[in-house]
Amino acid sequence: MILRNVRSFRVVSDDDLRTAVEREAMDDLVLLIRLGGDVNSRACLVNTPWGAGTVLHLAVKRAYVSAVKTLLGLGASPELRGHCQPYPLIAAAMYGHVDVVRVFLDKRANVNHADGSGATSLFLASTEGHLEVVNVLLDVQADANVATLGGEVALQRASLRGHVGVVRALIERGADVDIRNKRGETALTLASREGHAGVVSLLLAAKCSLHRDGQTALLTACAKRHTDIVRQLINAKVNVNVQGSDGQTPLLTACTKAYSDIVRLLIDANADTDFHNETEGSGQTALITAARKGHTDIVRLLVDAQANVNIRDEIGWTALMYACRFGFVNIARLLVDAKANVDFQCHDRGMTALMTAALWSRVDIVRLLVEAGADMDLKEKNGRTALQVAREIPNTELQARLQVVQLLGG
Repeated sequence: MILRNVRSFRVVSDDDLRTAVEREAMDDLVLLIRLGGDVNSRACLVNTPWGAGTVLHLAVKRAYVSAVKTLLGLGASPELRGHCQPYPLIAAAMYGHVDVVRVFLDKRANVNHADGSGATSLFLASTEGHLEVVNVLLDVQADANVATLGGEVALQRASLRGHVGVVRALIERGADVDIRNKRGETALTLASREGHAGVVSLLLAAKCSLHRDGQTALLTACAKRHTDIVRQLINAKVNVNVQGSDGQTPLLTACTKAYSDIVRLLIDANADTDFHNETEGSGQTALITAARKGHTDIVRLLVDAQANVNIRDEIGWTALMYACRFGFVNIARLLVDAKANVDFQCHDRGMTALMTAALWSRVDIVRLLVEAGADMDLKEKNGRTALQVAREIPNTELQARLQVVQLLGG
């Protein structure tokens, strides 16, 4: 014991108090306080996320229930914060020390006190997924809708972290499922972004708003390839043709990223396969996007869904022209078989699919287009035919260019 055989008196220090708490030496702690130790001193060097605090904060951190009770009995204040320290109850909730939380609640500690960021005990317990603590706090009427300085509430943070049990408890106790933080995010959009399908299911069952948030959630889930959440939102009748700020729809996003499973879900939900993205000025459609990026399986899905194979973008290019430009012969074949027009000319230079394939010496595609009856006599704006384009512009290796010239009758 630290006080045995004391031969001289000295002032009790904060270090003495800290040592007694760390050793759980309750008799010594009581004696130190009686000898003049300051139970509420805020100079105690406690290693916590918040820095220095009182010996009560140390006891809370270590989950020393007996020490907490002793300190409170000796006059330690449950309403006193240390240097950057939260109220002891908030610390106990964040650490998940449910027995310590109960001690403070028995002492009538204010359950809705907040730290410097506006976070309450319930908010931090929800953030960390401490379900038992959350239930104890809710039992004493902790306010689930108190927002931090950033506008976040407990349900949003639990949804973001994927704490299904906590989300269920908060919803059952009346948490508002549609509150927005200062970035305009709700529990649904946060859970959808992070891929927490179980949380999304609970929020949908709680009738969260879908007018705006469901659409935002769908765009996010598609971009992140959270297929189960996309399916849930579709089943909840979210608008599958919603546009983001960049003009992208869920289908355009899925086609861009080659998420064929999500493309299939959206097609089955009657997503508009011919929608033009005019916001960014390109006029891209799902089919043009997939063809340009070489996503053969997605092109096949769109063709099977009767997507218009002859839609043009803002410069007059079709999906077939892009397949010719980048040498995607399997995509070109799919489009030709789907009756894509092989003789369309683009707006700026008057190039056809055949001229484009000839320009880049795409031998197999040139052969495909010639066999499909492409007009070899059409001329671009400078008066050149596909054959002349192939002869005059040495874009690729000589052997391929000679093969193209031969296929075109040269």
